[in-house]
Amino acid sequence: MGIPHKPVFIAAAQGQGLGDLREAIRQEVFSGKAVANNQPVLTKLWHQEKVAKAMEQLLLCKTAVESHWPEDCYVIHLRDAYLALASIVGETASEDIIQTIFEQFCVGK
Repeated sequence: MGIPHKPVFIAAAQGQGLGDLREAIRQEVFSGKAVANNQPVLTKLWHQEKVAKAMEQLLLCKTAVESHWPEDCYVIHLRDAYLALASIVGETASEDIIQTIFEQFCVGK
């Protein structure tokens, strides 16, 4: 699916614009332009950032291995890649994740 040519404004909490959103989705899907590629989609910016961080760390690890660095040097990159991905699926609760939860969901207010 491409980016729509015009924005669709909604206020989900008030139920405003939902009909327009449904219509925009219907037009896009049934226009014949939409292609199912069965690729995963990351909808949250912080998920995208964590995957990008993991990829960066894995590339650094690969470079370190190819350069014959000692194991204890490149395992740090593997750990950082793992932690970035683990944070997406909830296997860690680092300080930045806790901060994100408080920012997005206003816990305790």
